[in-house]
Amino acid sequence: MRSGTLSIPGSILLLGFEGLKDFPPFLAAENLNILHSQGRIAPSFRAEIMERLDLAGKALNGLNLAKAFDGKSFREAFAKKAKIFIKPGERLGLPAVIGLHSSFEAWKDLKEKLNTEIFEVPIPPPSVPGIRLYNLLKTHLRARGVRLVIGLSVIRPIAEQRRLVGFSLGSSKKGPVYKASAFILATGKFFGRGLGSDRGKIYETLLDLPVLHPQNRKEWFHPRLLGTEGQPFNGFGVEVDENLRPIGSGGQTIYSNLFAAGGIIARADSMSEKSGGGVAISTGYLAGKLAAAYAGKNI
Repeated sequence: MRSGTLSIPGSILLLGFEGLKDFPPFLAAENLNILHSQGRIAPSFRAEIMERLDLAGKALNGLNLAKAFDGKSFREAFAKKAKIFIKPGERLGLPAVIGLHSSFEAWKDLKEKLNTEIFEVPIPPPSVPGIRLYNLLKTHLRARGVRLVIGLSVIRPIAEQRRLVGFSLGSSKKGPVYKASAFILATGKFFGRGLGSDRGKIYETLLDLPVLHPQNRKEWFHPRLLGTEGQPFNGFGVEVDENLRPIGSGGQTIYSNLFAAGGIIARADSMSEKSGGGVAISTGYLAGKLAAAYAGKNI
């Protein structure tokens, strides 16, 4: 939402909600005004808090607020209260809760009702914008013929020589088997459970691929928890070739039709690099293109 860009001059109201602890508008406005006084940002800020909103007995959190903003009657009630706080010419910053399933409609409706530019400010998880993006992506993928299978705890690979054939899903021997011409491994590191560990070894959990890591356990960590050099274990993962295919210690391709993306890739340390989801997005995009090209040649 461009109206929240810090290079655009003017006055901005940060409006919070009584009881919503994840968005402190006064603290945000105070810190932003320090930057404004230093000439580092263009707009100036002030803050207000609206009295507690009626969520029909539901807990006051970002997700429940977003669901409430999907409703037209709730938006009308909110707009009547919000008008009192907004000064002429002032832009409005709200926590990122303006609708979950109908966010664009909700944002457009509020913009018209309040006759001002509105933008959202991210708040702690669960991320409403993230859930919106997930739902949009899921809908898009299904429309393109992608089958989504979510929540299975047992996945067994099926391989022939140096090529993956498919995966059997579920704990039963009679469970479904899904086959494909190409596969992308995007299971993440330890938090995503793409990597596991015991006292003396780091291992890849799905295909038992070799993992790049020091054999000496003492080299897995640095004594300084938050040192600028980062923690070595954040760079552990599966080594890949120039086409993002996992390789062994001798540089040989393990499976000709397997591609890797995201945190599972060795040396990808988004924590110390401060690259956030950059590695996941860039390698995911490239792995998708490479896998699609491979599948197209081998269908």
